Amino acid sequence: LLPAMMSTRLQIGEDAAEKFDVVVSEVMDLWCLGEGIIPTMRHAHQKLLAPGGVLLPSQLAIFAQPIELQVWAQAEREHRSKLSPLGRLFKSKFSPMRLAQFPYRALSDEPVAALEIDLRNVPKQPSDGVPNLENSSLCIRMGGKPALQAKVHQVPITESGMLCGYGIWWAADLGNGHVLSSAPKSPQRSWKQLVRWLDEPRFVSEGDEVQMLACYSEQQVNIEDVFMPKEVVEQVQEQLAAEAPRQRP
Repeated sequence: LLPAMMSTRLQIGEDAAEKFDVVVSEVMDLWCLGEGIIPTMRHAHQKLLAPGGVLLPSQLAIFAQPIELQVWAQAEREHRSKLSPLGRLFKSKFSPMRLAQFPYRALSDEPVAALEIDLRNVPKQPSDGVPNLENSSLCIRMGGKPALQAKVHQVPITESGMLCGYGIWWAADLGNGHVLSSAPKSPQRSWKQLVRWLDEPRFVSEGDEVQMLACYSEQQVNIEDVFMPKEVVEQVQEQLAAEAPRQRP
């Protein structure tokens, strides 16, 4: 039996005679990363796993999907009262929820795999200013330091509706086709989903695209809606068009 200690303190040759052929860990919370699965599995892969050994889970995926979720709508209809100002007062940036228990509506056909993390090859902590946004020279920061990785996704809207936020959940690859998921349709009851609320809900139409920034650090996940009003986009385009002739030699 292994001694009662954190796995990150185990010393091969002292606490265990030799490295392990299989390392299994379940340190996921509803955020997926909040209980420290990245530092735990990084240490296990580097210090505890024998050559050719198996790490379980080996990969994680964070999914996000644009949703319509007007929590107060039914109560407002039934009681003929306006409760949405109360919701704005108490609404946080993220809320843990069991989405299947609420009248939410997905505004895209499928969720987006916003982030994919290979626990056998987690990116090193970037230095300040080093680009970490995929296909960009930008550096996205989280908690005062650069994120391990960041991506922007274009998500096609397939159902018109009020974009209230993004539903977020995760999946862990356990090998041989076995996947553990916290998705709304998953039968498990251990983990809820997250909702990343928009500051101001907006109507989106079928055929539109929304932009979503996803990033993660060792113990955090973040999803941001990237939105510029149409009039702002047109104003920037006009400014660029006006400056173009002056920039020509």
